[in-house]
Amino acid sequence: MSILLVPDKLVRRSITIEECNAAVESGFRLVARGDVDDAFAGLSYNEGTGFIKLYASHVPNAGAGAKILGVYPDNPGKGKPYIPAVITLVEPATGELEAVVDGTYLTALRTGAATALAARELGRQDSEVLGILGTGLHARTHLLCHLAVHSFQRVVIWGRDQGRVEEYLTEMRSKVEIALDSVPSADVVFAEADVIACTTSARTPLFRADSVDAGTHIGVAAPMGSHYTEIPLELLERSRLFVDTRKKFREHWEPGAHPKVEAELGEVLVGSAKGRVTAEDVTIFKPEGMAFQDVVSARIVVDRVHSEGNGQTVDW
Repeated sequence: MSILLVPDKLVRRSITIEECNAAVESGFRLVARGDVDDAFAGLSYNEGTGFIKLYASHVPNAGAGAKILGVYPDNPGKGKPYIPAVITLVEPATGELEAVVDGTYLTALRTGAATALAARELGRQDSEVLGILGTGLHARTHLLCHLAVHSFQRVVIWGRDQGRVEEYLTEMRSKVEIALDSVPSADVVFAEADVIACTTSARTPLFRADSVDAGTHIGVAAPMGSHYTEIPLELLERSRLFVDTRKKFREHWEPGAHPKVEAELGEVLVGSAKGRVTAEDVTIFKPEGMAFQDVVSARIVVDRVHSEGNGQTVDW
C-alpha cells in the first residue's frame, strides 16, 4: 500500500477558491438531504495552552476521512500556526490510508468558503462593502472566498496590530482588484460594511451591538458560546442566527442558554428553510466546522496531485 503525502506548499497550488466554494456548497446540500455522515470530538490536555479537535466524515463520491486540528494560542509567538491541522483520507470500503494532507490552509479555505456561501444566501443582494475583522490566514481566505461569490465594490479591514494590517494590505492588494482599505476600529467596519467576516481569535466582543445597522450580515469564524465570543451576545437578541450544524453549535452553550437557531445553511441551500426574510434583517452565520468540508476539499487536492504526478508516496 502506498500513501500520498501532501505538504502545505503543494496543497495551496492544488485547489482553487472556486473549486473549494463549489465542493463545500455541494457538501452542504448532501448534508441537508441526509447523505453525509459527520462526527466531531474535542480533547483538552494540561500541556501548554492548546487543545485538539477531531473530525471525521464520509461523503458520497469524495470518500471518507478524518482531521486532527489543534488550537494553540501561544504558537504565533513561536513562528508556528495558531491552528495547525492534518487531514487523512481513507479507502471507504477497507479503511486503508490513502493520503495524509496538511490541513492548515485547507481549514482556513473551507471555513472561508462556508462563510462566503452563507453571505451569498443571507446577505442583501445589493451589498456593496465587505468588512474583514482580523489579519491572519482566515482573513485572507475569507476575503478571497467572499469576492468569488459576490461583486463587492470595496473592502474595509481592521486588525489589532497595525503592522500586521499593513502586511495584509500589501499582500492582498497584489491578489485582488478591488479597493482595500484599513479603518481605525471594528465599530467603523460595521458602520461602513454591509457584509462582515469576523476572523479573529478574540474571546471577548470587539465591537458594540449598537454599531450594527439593520440589514447587515455577519459571519463569525471564532468560537461562540456562553462565556466566549468575538461578537456581543446581546446582538443575537435582534438577529436571525444560522449555523452549519445545530448539534455542534449547542455544545458550546450552557444547558438551555443557547440562542434560537433559524436553520442550518444546508437547509437554506436546498430550500427547506428560509434565509433572509426582509432587507432589514440582521443575519448571523456561525460555522462550527464540519468534517465533510475537509474531506471534499482534500479530495480535490489529492486527485489533482495524483493527476499531475506530484507529491511524495510512502510504501506502507
